[in-house]
Amino acid sequence: SCLSRRHTLTLMKSRGRVYAFGLGGTGQLGTRAALNASTPQVVLGPWSSVAPVIDDPPPPTCVIKRIFAGGDHCFATVTQPKDNIPPEDCREYSTWSQIWCITGDQMCTCSKVPHDAAVNQELMVYIEVVFSSQACVNASFLLPEDQHYCCSSRNHGLDINVAEKAFTSLSRVENMSIKELIMNCVIINLIPTLVPSPPDVETLRVYVTLPLYHEFDNPKHYNVLQNPFGSAVLKLKTEAAKVLDVAALFHTQFSFPLSHWIIAPPFAESAILIARTTETSFTDCGEKLAGSASWTESVGGFRSEKLKQTSSALLDWSLAK
Repeated sequence: SCLSRRHTLTLMKSRGRVYAFGLGGTGQLGTRAALNASTPQVVLGPWSSVAPVIDDPPPPTCVIKRIFAGGDHCFATVTQPKDNIPPEDCREYSTWSQIWCITGDQMCTCSKVPHDAAVNQELMVYIEVVFSSQACVNASFLLPEDQHYCCSSRNHGLDINVAEKAFTSLSRVENMSIKELIMNCVIINLIPTLVPSPPDVETLRVYVTLPLYHEFDNPKHYNVLQNPFGSAVLKLKTEAAKVLDVAALFHTQFSFPLSHWIIAPPFAESAILIARTTETSFTDCGEKLAGSASWTESVGGFRSEKLKQTSSALLDWSLAK
């Protein structure tokens, strides 16, 4: 069905009939009478059902594909029965009308582009859009069947396994044009848009998804990637920080409220500050934090071994600063 200013059209797919109701003062209901209708009225026209039916007289020669309701008028697009094209169901969203997302298939496509080959322009546009937009990242890897709704600190709504597989494919990319474009999009376009007060809890998914990007393991990018991202996390306001369960800094103890929302870069940066202020071995600090039960039970963060590796790398960076 579709709504206009003050009337409604409805298509019954099984019978190929169109019904209209609402204001009809200018004949917009298609009932051949300029009258209002409070109950659905059959719209007269040369169409039939896409399924075979027995009609008398013989069925007309066109099938409705889609209906449209305007201000004071309506119209429909039709096809020939021989084309066997079913009517469009507006309850089912077409791919081209939806926000672009990071997908495993597209990342696999990127990984198959040869090192020195020219990259398809459409693929480059796709990469630039999805890795530059918080909306695209937040809409990626969602749990199926509406399980991603009711997002909270206990339900991030992400299929982490799917996300990890996609970013694993991304880590295999050899084409330098693709690698550089993704990196530039993340550090120049995406991270600077992270704000201390996100508008909704669902916009926090980027803080879970983005650290899966393999370049977070590369210490060469600390000043442009890990540090800016970690700073954005640590600047989150209280409400957002509670959802993410960001590790609080304590100078004399290691009791950190961790959950599956926690992420490695800012967490390891916190460990650096602890090591500095308490004169504790940074390696011991990182291992103790990584070994906490709440960390190892997390489902959305880095594994404890990953934290140790990241912590060791961050130590070198901090000492060099």
